[in-house]
Amino acid sequence: YKLLFAALSFSFVMIGTIVHLVPILKDLGAAPMQAAGTAALVGIFSIIGRLGTGALLDRYRANIVGSCAYLLPIPGYVVLLADGGNPLSQMFAVAMFGLTLGAEVDVITYLITRHFGLKRFASVTSVMFSFIALGAALGPLAAGTSFDRFGGYAPYMLLTITMAAIASLAVLSMRRPPFAAAGHPH
Repeated sequence: YKLLFAALSFSFVMIGTIVHLVPILKDLGAAPMQAAGTAALVGIFSIIGRLGTGALLDRYRANIVGSCAYLLPIPGYVVLLADGGNPLSQMFAVAMFGLTLGAEVDVITYLITRHFGLKRFASVTSVMFSFIALGAALGPLAAGTSFDRFGGYAPYMLLTITMAAIASLAVLSMRRPPFAAAGHPH
């Protein structure tokens, strides 16, 4: 249940943010082309996040790696809330979002294999990705509602800070997996 909650929460956070990223940056004062260029950094940083997460998962406990990865967007949101009109702040935030986006599915898939084994991998993964899809549907809706109702994305960003922190704690609190490889830290 902790992994389900983390998956739903985190897809809510990241997909809502990514779908609305250009409008969020424009709302903070970026010109349309500048916002699009900055948002494009998500792709580059998601590759770095994916490769880095894979290397970290091979060396350290997966719940710690996942917890840290799920915390990454929080400084991005804080910087946007505090100094969102600054292009460097926007680039920093987008870098954090990209790193996290690259890590999200890797962490979840890795934890599924370690906690449920390969025998139940397909059935557990299908349930998990259904929750990810639910979060992916609700996140953009919440971001859009925040803008429509409050005239900006600050309420959405405050909500996502809370959800990312709770998702991080949920992953961190997971017990040691029963299917860890011999000699492996997880």
